[in-house]
Order: sequence, then structure tokens, then C-alpha cells
Amino acid sequence: IYSSGQWDPNLFTAYDVFRVSLITSELIVKEIETQRNGVKAIFDLQGWRFAHAFQISPAVAKKIAAVLTVSTTYCFMQLHCCNFQYFLCSKL
Repeated sequence: IYSSGQWDPNLFTAYDVFRVSLITSELIVKEIETQRNGVKAIFDLQGWRFAHAFQISPAVAKKIAAVLTVSTTYCFMQLHCCNFQYFLCSKL
């Protein structure tokens, strides 16, 4: 479960959060069960604000997409988002 709403965008950039996620992913992929069954991820967006959304530039979004689709050695079986602020839909 990724609780991205707890990230303080005044202290850390989206790229910093992305790098920590990559490090965590490298640890997860070493597990035998992950290699067999893939990854199921839940993104809890409670507390997510415009300050978070504005941190994600097109360059960061491109890197995230590349990692999720091509660069990983594991398979995402399911991705879920919960507590999404619908007012952000028009801005993203």
C-alpha cells in the first residue's frame, strides 16, 4: 500500500518519492512469491492535494510510466487507487 498523501511536497520532490519507490520495488522483487505471482499495489491517495499534483512534471510521469511498463523485472497484476480526490481529475 502506497500512502502518497503522507508525502510532504515541501520537503521532498516527486522525483525523490519515485526513487524511494524504485528502491522498495527492488527489495520486493527479490521475494520468491513476488516473482511467481506478480505485484498487487494499492495507492491510497487520501490527503493528496494540488501541491502533490503540481510536483509531477511530464518528465517524472514519463519515468514512472517507463518503470511500470518496460523497465521492471516483475509484473503488476493489479493496480488500485482509493480515496481519490475527484476535484483533481480536471487538473491532471
